[in-house]
Amino acid sequence: MAHDRLCRYDEIRLIHLEPTARCQAACPMCGRNIAGGRTRGNLVEDEITLDDFRAWIPDDLLARMTGLFMCGNFGEPVLARDCLEMFDQCRRANPRIGLGLNTNGSARKADFWQDLARLRVTVNFGIDGATAASHTRYRRHTNFDRILENAATFIAAGGRAVWDYLIFNHNEAEVDTARAMAHRMGFAKFVVKPTERFHLDHFDVLDDAGELIDVLEPSAMALAAPAEVMPDLTVREIACDVAKRGSLFIAASGLVFPCCYLGQLINDRPGAPDSRFDWPTRRSQLAPFFDVVDRIGLANLDLHHRSLRYIVDRCLPEFARHWGVGPDRLMTCAKVCGTGNVCASAR
Repeated sequence: MAHDRLCRYDEIRLIHLEPTARCQAACPMCGRNIAGGRTRGNLVEDEITLDDFRAWIPDDLLARMTGLFMCGNFGEPVLARDCLEMFDQCRRANPRIGLGLNTNGSARKADFWQDLARLRVTVNFGIDGATAASHTRYRRHTNFDRILENAATFIAAGGRAVWDYLIFNHNEAEVDTARAMAHRMGFAKFVVKPTERFHLDHFDVLDDAGELIDVLEPSAMALAAPAEVMPDLTVREIACDVAKRGSLFIAASGLVFPCCYLGQLINDRPGAPDSRFDWPTRRSQLAPFFDVVDRIGLANLDLHHRSLRYIVDRCLPEFARHWGVGPDRLMTCAKVCGTGNVCASAR
């Protein structure tokens, strides 16, 4: 498959599914809330049911896919009522399909985690500290002890678990301790992950009333790293990562996008309540995205109204037509998948 276009329906190999937009946590840098406080007014807490899943992603598609993983932009996948049943549907249709789940791990009972292991779902637990105090500074409203208990239950049932450790200044000193804990517990992998969501040298955390309650700071490791030189996004060639993998993103709303990076923008149309992008420079950067969406028609991206084949083959190619140089370029694509090469049309 050429990487200068998006995959067609018959080329789909991987689906990134957001089964729900509900979440019990309030991570300060998450787009669902205002810096760790109240939920944004533009977020609708949609959820995909098992009936939706069966209608939207037929067994003949699942049978030829290499993978499906549940994560998303705004929700905690395990809170989806039919989370297990959707994984079970995948496994029935394709015994060899790779299944994955990204979670904060702070919900559900033991039998849920045992069933996930039985279905051979790889689970990435977001655990950002070796102590409850460190972990919950970022993963607000989660229960550290319960997460470790759920992870232990999953691993004991034969599940493959990955410990994802988001690193900040406040938890950097605990990395080695957490790595040793992961090894003792039987995690298959321990991954230290930096965040790119610091726009300043700190991040203010707010409560539901908008009052400052904490300040997050980047890790010393991040501050010591050489400054990344941002390429000129207006001319850099775009090598779409999801095109290489034959992948697409389905949001909890039923909307389909090439990837989650584009999918996260849809709630933040300038003028929407609590839009993260409602200032002049950002509005101008996002205008091409909303122009594409309006040209396609939002209903034509919605699985409640159109089939996945229709959306993928007839609608999503419109996004790829805006990878070239010019005022209608999709700047999110250039930022996420821009290369070190200059587009031929800009040379």
